[in-house]
Amino acid sequence: MIKGELYDPELTDVWSLGIVLFTMMMAKLPFEDDNTSVLYSKIKSGMYIIDKKVSAEYKDLLSRLINVRPEQRLRLADIRKHPWFVAFSKVNSFGINVGFDRIPVDDKVVTVMESLGFAPVQTRRYLEYNIKNDCTATYYLFLKKNFKLGLPSIADICSESFNE
Repeated sequence: MIKGELYDPELTDVWSLGIVLFTMMMAKLPFEDDNTSVLYSKIKSGMYIIDKKVSAEYKDLLSRLINVRPEQRLRLADIRKHPWFVAFSKVNSFGINVGFDRIPVDDKVVTVMESLGFAPVQTRRYLEYNIKNDCTATYYLFLKKNFKLGLPSIADICSESFNE
């Protein structure tokens, strides 16, 4: 689109999907610059820097979505067959609806937080009502740390005990 050439809307959407997926996973945009012409040059080059810690499957999927050659991008049907996508589609849930679904509280995390001065009853109440404050931020940071360490948790959406 930046080049002013004709484009296939589906493949343009695939590019956009790649940008969104990159942004969600990396917490930054793949192409950034204050100067618009430099930004456009970066976009047209298709060169982005990705964290070395991400999986090979994720890198492969991104390279097939954020590709400057539209004809080399995956079609939507092919994205659903990609190993990275398939790995996550095995989860039986489509996620949680905050405010409707009960989100189990990991008591091990609450215990750690209690040793830091957070009251367990208050922590659970804040989590139950989805209140965003230092207490819930601390809880989710500890929970994320546990996930990264591979520790089991009933608050893990991929856990068999989730929402029991």
